[in-house]
This record gives sequence, structure tokens and C-alpha cells, in this order.
Amino acid sequence: MASPVLTKRWPLRDIRYFECPTLMGGKESHNHAGTLFHVTQPMHAWPRRLAACCRERLLSIGHAHHLYLWLTPALPEGEIRPSDFYEEHWLRWVLCGLPESFNYVAPGTALDGKPGTE
Repeated sequence: MASPVLTKRWPLRDIRYFECPTLMGGKESHNHAGTLFHVTQPMHAWPRRLAACCRERLLSIGHAHHLYLWLTPALPEGEIRPSDFYEEHWLRWVLCGLPESFNYVAPGTALDGKPGTE
């Protein structure tokens, strides 16, 4: 679905992480990040805080006020590309390439890198 032509620019209100093992074309199932890439609940707070700072400063990405980051191993690591997929005119999807090992912590290992107890 094509986005309607809108001229009003809105401050960015919301940023969220989503994930899928394939490139998004609209038919693929997508979930909030947390399974495929081990994105923890505290990590979901970072984009919310960034969106709040953008809103306070009236930072805009155009007529969309929601930015959804689509994390996928289907792109090379570090590649970022805007998506042509639109569900609603008020949001934008951006594809972000990550390796499947992103943020993986081996069982029994603490986040500080010291061995944990099992």
C-alpha cells in the first residue's frame, strides 16, 4: 500500500524494535524484538527514551511520527535501508542488518563477562 501524500511534518513520537529472519514485504510475520536477537526488556526502553528526546526537540522524519526498526539477519551486518512497505501513513519501517548472534550471552555467563553460577 502506498503512503498518501501528506505535507504536515510531525515530531517523532515512537521508535520500536521488530524482528524477522527474512526481508519484510508485508506478508511475513513480524514480532517485537526479543526472540531472534535476544533484545531484553531494558533494551526496549532505549528507543522509547530517544523518541521522547526527539519529540521534546520537535525532531521530525517527515509526515510519519512512528519509526519501526526491523532487525533482520537477511541483510549484511550493519546495512540499513528504508523499506517501501507501509502499513499506515504515520509510520516508517527501516530495515537493519544484524547477525543472528547479536547480543547473545552464553548460558551461565553474567552480562559483565564474568562467569555466572549455574
